[in-house]
This record gives sequence, C-alpha cells and structure tokens, in this order.
Amino acid sequence: MRTLLDKLAPVLAAGASLALEVPASALTFLGASGSFQNPVGGAGVSFESSGGPYLDPQPAAPTGNQTAPNGIRWGNPVGPNRSGLRIYGSDYGPTGVNIPTDGTPSTVANVLTLDHINFPIFGGSAISSVELTLTYSFLDDDNNPFSVNDIVPITVEETPNSPPCPFPSPPGNPCSDRITLVQPQTLVYYIDNGPEFIELSLNFPTSGTNFIITDEGQQNPFSINATFVRVPAPVAFGAIGPMALFAANFRRLRKRYAPPSSESD
Repeated sequence: MRTLLDKLAPVLAAGASLALEVPASALTFLGASGSFQNPVGGAGVSFESSGGPYLDPQPAAPTGNQTAPNGIRWGNPVGPNRSGLRIYGSDYGPTGVNIPTDGTPSTVANVLTLDHINFPIFGGSAISSVELTLTYSFLDDDNNPFSVNDIVPITVEETPNSPPCPFPSPPGNPCSDRITLVQPQTLVYYIDNGPEFIELSLNFPTSGTNFIITDEGQQNPFSINATFVRVPAPVAFGAIGPMALFAANFRRLRKRYAPPSSESD
C-alpha cells in the first residue's frame, strides 16, 4: 500500500506544486491580547489582570475595539503611584478584519495599546525589561478559530529625574523615559489553513518606530498598529525545508490527501 508520504514526496520536493494543491483562501483577523511575564529586576513588582483590581491610577475605560488591559507595576514610589505598563487588547467582533489573499499588506489600526504608567520612583527600583506575550486570533478558510502566539521582549529605561535628560523632555518636567519593543520588524507564523504564513509587523504610528518616549507624572498610552501580509509557502520554503513544512502541515494534508483504507498498489 502506498503511504501518504509516498504520495506527497513529489509535491514536497517541488515546493511550488504544494501551493497549487492547497490554494490560499479566506483568512479573518479577530483581535489580539497581551500579558506580561518574566520581569528583570525591580522592587515591589506586581501584576494586574484584565478586569482588575488595578492599582492607582486606574486605567482608562476601553473605547472602540479595545479590551480591558493586563498590567505590571513596579518601583518604590516617591509619591502615591508606582510605575508600570498596561497592554490593552482588541476585539473586532465575529466578522473581524479580512486579510487579502493576494499578498497585499493590510494594516489594522489599534490592534494593541501600550500604556506606560510613568511616575517618580526611587533609583534602583525599576525593572530593566519584561516579556510581553501576545496572542493573535483568526478564523481560517473553514471558518474555524485559531490563534498564534509571540513573545516580545520590552526594555524599560527609567532615567534619573534631573538634567541632563537622555531623552527629549518637557521643560520643567522630570526627565522622560523610553520603552522599546525588542522584536524583528517582521514576525513570521505558520497558520493551519494550508502551507502559508502571516508576516506581521508592529509599530507605534505616532513615531513609526519600535520605541516610545514617555513623560513623567502621567499615564502614556500609545496605539500599536499591525500590518498583515499573506505569504505563500514557496517564498519561505527554502528557509524551513520540505520535511519541516510537511511536519507542520501533516494534519491538514492527511485530511485532504489520505488514500482510502482499501487502496492497494
């Protein structure tokens, strides 16, 4: 009896033939969420869960497609408030946002909102970095939900609150701080609706970069946009190899290509 691997060997070797066998079809982005983990350094570190309770200052109520934030707080405060970060997610409803099948970039605004709660704390009590775990939710070509995850390191540069300031700061205000998303500009995921990938780029639209400068003594929310690009497998085929692609797609390929149990040579 011929095995599934026997039947697929010519397709795997050709690469492009596989893309022809399983054409790209509908893909819908539903929303995103985030949470923090693995902070480095810092005093008085605590976490805030979506829905609360939250430490003061309280988060702004979600608007539009926003969902309630998760957060992390740190520092020995000079005043009543500690520093911290909050990440708002998004929910685009059951219809979601269509990602074009022809590889045309699709930019979705306000996929996430990162808020730096920037208040004076005593030196040496800030974290230096933290991991931001992100989950992106989709519907595949069969209208089944699935998600992909990513971990984006964030560096936190809390500065001494006296001149000279390393970052641009409002006159008369303590020195501003910098928050940086340490990530490749493009993140590539496998998605289980055929042998193709999503390229995902995150950016702060106010600056078009991966960092923000935040003012002291206030909350600093910054929207994050995401640009999605559908990429067929042959574009990335050489980077991952045919057997890796076969392993990643085995479940769906078995469903579509498995021979009847009664078949023989």
